[in-house]
Amino acid sequence: MEEYNRHRPPSWPAYAPRSSGLAGRLTRAIRHAGGAEAFWAILRRALSAMPPFWRDTYPNGRSGGDCVAALLSTDRQGAGLGVEFWHVFRWAAAGNGTSTPTSTTPTASTTTTGDQLLATALSLFLWDGHHWRGQGSAALRLDRSERLRLTLALEAAGVGQPGAALAQFGPADA
Repeated sequence: MEEYNRHRPPSWPAYAPRSSGLAGRLTRAIRHAGGAEAFWAILRRALSAMPPFWRDTYPNGRSGGDCVAALLSTDRQGAGLGVEFWHVFRWAAAGNGTSTPTSTTPTASTTTTGDQLLATALSLFLWDGHHWRGQGSAALRLDRSERLRLTLALEAAGVGQPGAALAQFGPADA
């Protein structure tokens, strides 16, 4: 967890693992992100985008292990909903400056840079270890070609399994 220690907010204590207590959760998070490199990028975004309460109030009197455990968990209302609701993934999506599109026909076509495209894709799609899963109704309203474009961008960035986007969202007659 050197990435955590290097990028953590100054108010959060350093993490020095003394056991393998968080190893299972970390493994699930890495698998969910589509690999270690993708997860470390998500972790860095999450640490820079965490809400003020978590940055300033939560760490008081807590250990580095407590803080890492908070990243790899969710608020009570999200309990049992899945890895994608863990703070690390939700804060990372918020840190991209993205929000769920509100138009009736959301599209990422207006994004012009690769970073903007990737940010949009990360806010709308998650790799669950087997296939791409849309997040929220905005992702469901996208047409097949836009789903393909966004998930291909994620695969190009190292998230997910190469070829899965084409298999899942490629031309129906292919």
